[in-house]
Amino acid sequence: MRHGKIVKTPKARLSLLLLLLSISAIYNFFSTELVLRLVFILSYTLSLEYLLWKIRGTTPFVPLAGIITALIIFLLFDNISPFYYAIIPVTLAVVQKQFLRLGAQHIFNPAAFGLYTASLVGYPTFWWGVSWGWLPLILIIIGGVWISLLTLKQHYIIFPYIASSLAIYVYLLGAIPTISNLAGAFLAGSFWFYTIIMLPEPVTSPHKNKTRVFYAALAAILPLVLLSRIPGDTMLLTLLLGNFLGFLLEQRKEVFPS
Repeated sequence: MRHGKIVKTPKARLSLLLLLLSISAIYNFFSTELVLRLVFILSYTLSLEYLLWKIRGTTPFVPLAGIITALIIFLLFDNISPFYYAIIPVTLAVVQKQFLRLGAQHIFNPAAFGLYTASLVGYPTFWWGVSWGWLPLILIIIGGVWISLLTLKQHYIIFPYIASSLAIYVYLLGAIPTISNLAGAFLAGSFWFYTIIMLPEPVTSPHKNKTRVFYAALAAILPLVLLSRIPGDTMLLTLLLGNFLGFLLEQRKEVFPS
């Protein structure tokens, strides 16, 4: 694929959105450590991708998927610990994507897999880079709508998930929510990042419309079942379980190369 075509792909657009979110987070929380953290995570992710390509005999290509994985881990992983702790989720994410496959298809969202499994051994996920204010919220909604809805047409995942989440919220609240209630519950960057960036990721989410609706509803309901029963980040675990069930239901082919 020529470079001119690459920059027009959904992966390239998502990479740009994640980079803008990363730069805005660094600007808001500015420290040289955050700059070093971003450079380290990107460099280590891409170096490990290249090394594993060589081991597997894969012809190298523009590593947009690796850039996306690195930037998501930067935005969500513990930003208080030393920057080199990010080796743990990055290694888990990249190794899983390269080797935990059925045929040519990797099953799990790489960043979610790396972050969740790292959290099980004491390296938490904070969602810090997407939930600090209005700017990331606006960037996520505008960029996510452009990429996931207008380009990838993932409305069979996004709208059922929002509707299911709203229904569950009303049920738990036990009353008709006010505008203030809804704003407090749903105007959070972390909610929208999960909803329109991570959940509808096209390689590891279902491709058939009926399965997409099931996947979205499951992603909304499962946190209620898993909360306080399972260690680690419940939302990430829900996403991974959805990836696995969607894969089993469809046994699909890959949409684009990883």
